Amino acid sequence: MRLALGLTIVALGCASADSAGTTGAGSVDAAPDLAVAAPDVIAVAPRDTAPPPDATRSATACNAMATPPSGLQTIMVNGKSRSYIIRPPKPYDPTHPYAVVFAFHGYQQTGAFMDTNSGPPYNFKTVLGGVATMLYPTALPDKSGNNSWARDIDDDLAFFDAMLAATRSQVCVDAGHVLAFGHSNGAVFANVIGCRRGNVVRGFAPVEGGLGTTTGCTAPAPAFLVHGDLDMLVSIGTGLKERDYWVKANGCNPQNPTPIAPAPCVQYQGCKPSPVVWCEHQETAYNGTGHGWPPWATMGMWTFFSGP
Repeated sequence: MRLALGLTIVALGCASADSAGTTGAGSVDAAPDLAVAAPDVIAVAPRDTAPPPDATRSATACNAMATPPSGLQTIMVNGKSRSYIIRPPKPYDPTHPYAVVFAFHGYQQTGAFMDTNSGPPYNFKTVLGGVATMLYPTALPDKSGNNSWARDIDDDLAFFDAMLAATRSQVCVDAGHVLAFGHSNGAVFANVIGCRRGNVVRGFAPVEGGLGTTTGCTAPAPAFLVHGDLDMLVSIGTGLKERDYWVKANGCNPQNPTPIAPAPCVQYQGCKPSPVVWCEHQETAYNGTGHGWPPWATMGMWTFFSGP
């Protein structure tokens, strides 16, 4: 499936401090959230999408409820109570398989924050509301008492697995289109998912983050990477390291990538088996930090990942 839509979208920044460095999973510690309206009109043209998923990703699960839950869910993982918000597509057909999209919040934030902002600025509701089940997990506090996806990689991966298993029992799932999106500190964990669960997800899309662990990676997954030249909280150098790692890991030619929609994205060539898209932008909004979620990002991600 390919999409070509025009949207009027507002963007928001979730702040992180690059100067805080990386710990454990390559975390990016964050400052308080910032919000600035930045209206724009985006038109996304059709283009080449990610390749068909492998057999691990292709099974469809429709052992689902006629009326799936919507709202706050709790689940026990490794003896801890974990929470997330589920939003099934509207309208919902229990016989139709839907994509599953995880949206990982930034440092100090919550799944409720992402759900509340699932219209503008993130535009999950606008772009994905009728085609995907959205999952908005909440990280547990780190030693400083702030919610962080860098607290314990293995524990959070077990949480990811448990959420996906629970969702399969509740919603008709297209297992070939399980996606991991993340912003800032959540982008670091999206990179972890791309590494450790590359044989499970269709792809991953980190925005204004950095690499997590690069050990124990499974099959390379398609990557849609977004970072701003003007990000004052997570430097472009951090984003370039992320890009260079996945270009090499996915066997891409690092030279002369091809421009694709939405601008300013480019796609690297010769990748085997999974493609890499890099979107280096010059957004100046988000209270002047350049650290927000660009208005074109979600539509660009979905257009890239939603192919057959």
